Parts: sequence; structure tokens; C-alpha cells
Amino acid sequence: MPFTQGINHIQTLTTNTTNKARHSNKFYPAPTLLPNLVLLYPGRINNHGDYRLEFNGKAVTHPDIVKAVHDCTLQGNGRIITDFLVDLYRNGLGANSNFNIHINVNGTQLSLDEFKYLAYWIVLQEDINFPRPRNMGVRMPIIRYIEGAISALHPQLLPLREVIYRTNNHGRRPDPAFINKSVTNYLTHNVQSIT
Repeated sequence: MPFTQGINHIQTLTTNTTNKARHSNKFYPAPTLLPNLVLLYPGRINNHGDYRLEFNGKAVTHPDIVKAVHDCTLQGNGRIITDFLVDLYRNGLGANSNFNIHINVNGTQLSLDEFKYLAYWIVLQEDINFPRPRNMGVRMPIIRYIEGAISALHPQLLPLREVIYRTNNHGRRPDPAFINKSVTNYLTHNVQSIT
């Protein structure tokens, strides 16, 4: 499912709901694969299809994913996870997740296929709230996620706390992608693939 199809699905759910109270409706995007992944809608911007994503009863945030990508990279899977993120950006749920790696998100080990659904649905909100091409949409969080990998391999250039700060840019214009000639080539290539 490309991001445009996901947006249409959420906006249709929001439009067709009879209960318009904030977070009063539930949608389970991957009931068999991730039964504890739930979208609560409508959100605070209910006329656009905004929602809250929860996993295991807790809200999932972009910094949670940044940390997961950072840790996955520290385990030697930086190329797989960042190549996957570029594929997710291009193909949404059609991204290739046939790699045998696990990603820890808030204490839960996920396969790459499970992670794909979690990442897709949290990233999708950005195209709803800050649509492209005027805004960065899904580009912003995916760039930040790849910066999480950069911080794992180059903490002296980009500390994790700086990536978290760049991710939590509430009320500010998003920072441009971190580009530095000292960064590992595949990471530079992957982050430039999103910009």
C-alpha cells in the first residue's frame, strides 16, 4: 500500500465515522501480524484524518523509531535497515522486508516485516498533517530515522540526543538532512535518496 492509499483509507475512516470524539474509534492495520497495533481516530486535526498510533497500549513516537534504528545499526544491521527505510519511502507497505533481522521498539523485538507496519503507520501521519510537496510529509521522519543510524556509526558527528532534538521539531521548520563528507557512503547515499 503506497502512502497515498493509506492516506485515503484513514481519511475515509475519519469521514465515515459517526463518533467524532477524539480517539473514540479504533482501526487495527495489521490484525494478524501485529494485533496490538491500533490507530485511534479522529485525532486533534480530525477533518484531515489525523490519528494516534499505539502499540502494546502505548503511543509510538518518532524518537522511539529513531532509537530503534540506532540500536539496530549498532548491532551491525545499518545497511539493511537504512536500505529498507528508503524502500519504505518509495513503496510503502510494498517495501521488501525479507531480511532476518530484529528491531527492538520500546522493549519489544519485532521482525522487519512487523517493523514495516509500525513504521509505515507512524510515518503516514506526516503526509496527512504536513502534506507534500509544500511540506516534507513522510520525508521528515524517514530522514530522522536514517540519521539515527548515522548517529550510531558517527556519534562524534551527530550524537543521538541531537537526532532526537531534530526529530522533536514541534513548531520549528524541520532541519535539513544531516550531510557530512565523513559519514559512511551508504548512509550518505540513503539519506540523499530521501531529500
